[in-house]
Amino acid sequence: MNASSGGLAAGPVLADFILLNEEIAGLVRARVPLESHLAQIGAELPGKAGELAQGISRRLEAGESLLDAIEAECAGMPAAYRATILAGLASGEPASAIESVVDSATRLADMRRITGMAMIYPMIIIVVAVALTCVMCMILIPSINMLSESHSPTISWFMSWRLVLMRVVLVGGAVLLLGFVVWWWRTGRFRDTARALGWLALLPGSRGIFRWTQAATFADLLLLMTERGVPLDKAIRLSGDAIEDLELRSSAHQVAEHIARGGSVTINNDALTEQRAKFPLLLRLALFHSLNRESLVNSLRQAAIMYREHAARAAEWYAEYVPILLTIGIGGTLAIGFTLLVLWPYTSLLQELSNWHWR
Repeated sequence: MNASSGGLAAGPVLADFILLNEEIAGLVRARVPLESHLAQIGAELPGKAGELAQGISRRLEAGESLLDAIEAECAGMPAAYRATILAGLASGEPASAIESVVDSATRLADMRRITGMAMIYPMIIIVVAVALTCVMCMILIPSINMLSESHSPTISWFMSWRLVLMRVVLVGGAVLLLGFVVWWWRTGRFRDTARALGWLALLPGSRGIFRWTQAATFADLLLLMTERGVPLDKAIRLSGDAIEDLELRSSAHQVAEHIARGGSVTINNDALTEQRAKFPLLLRLALFHSLNRESLVNSLRQAAIMYREHAARAAEWYAEYVPILLTIGIGGTLAIGFTLLVLWPYTSLLQELSNWHWR
């Protein structure tokens, strides 16, 4: 195998990965030679997507398999991507397998885009809050101190700590802005979805999108292979390798080993029941039809459809409500904090003025 392209070894940008694999899936479905057509498409695709397509085309022309060519050109891709291609080749439908990966990557890209757009307004608020805090520490607090005759403890405290407070706010604001920039850059690389989520996993709805998308991918790949007559234990193992939900992957391996040893997935025993319970409900119900291939295929097809719909609804909820929650949570907290920071010395001054003996 030729050495991988050094500039691309770290893995493609997420948008390039999606674009490239959409083109590969389309060519595979059209049943045209990948070698020549990928080279032509590579000349038309923008950025690294075009470079990747041309690199894969050269490796295919040199006699390498599609799997080896993609792995060499995109060395930073997760192991689950390789397993997905293997599952697609085993089923005879690599295009459908690639499309399932593209679907997962597209949802991740949508979450990243929505969150990034939602964070713009809070980031602006952070910049404004930092600037106003500096103005308050350098101008407002000294002015209040000059008006204060008895120098109340509150105003004296602010005078003693105003420079420290200003430095803390400056450093904190810089860290938040830098953290946002680093997160945006890191999530723009295509890695395993679980790691790429990063702190997105803390936001409401993100775990639901991840869980339903992984379940749909598992059902899709298992459906492809069972339709083509791949042994159930091998199909379950390959489907498990192709997803990034570690709990579901581990359970799939345990169930596959049980079947490979001659066991039946429909039999209830403590060990098998525990592993099977970690499967999403519709997948558990589908496995009870493992002795009837037609019923199993129909159940898996229905499970894949339902889980895609669950993922789509979760994504819609995320797109609608998470920007609102981020704006209220970050922007509202900063606005309240800054207001209290200004009102505290101001009210202390008013209290002192009210105690003066006016004539």
